[in-house]
Amino acid sequence: MNIGSRLKQILDERHLNVSQLARSADIPAQTLYAMIKRDSNKADMDIMAKLLRGLDMEFMEFMGQDWQKSAEEKEKKDKQKEQKPDSEKAESQPLDKERGQERLSGEKARKRKEIEDYLL
Repeated sequence: MNIGSRLKQILDERHLNVSQLARSADIPAQTLYAMIKRDSNKADMDIMAKLLRGLDMEFMEFMGQDWQKSAEEKEKKDKQKEQKPDSEKAESQPLDKERGQERLSGEKARKRKEIEDYLL
């Protein structure tokens, strides 16, 4: 869930409107309206800190259980990848015979290609 949709949900649960929260958080109402309308997934740290103070919430509480659960699952998957034996890691990234390098997938491959193109 993005910050904008979560903010709207909290306002609805607490029976607050944007103007009330804007006053208590010392944030322009337009900023909050824009976050909700765009369903922002990013927020300036200063704005987020004021927002959390205005709502009297911690960040993890604000983001809710869905966000915390997905973060925990990602952390668990990352740990599992780190714990793979070297033989399994080698199998998951076969060598590129032409270049003698490990084959990269997805985003890493794209970024690497951009860097190589820039340098050449």
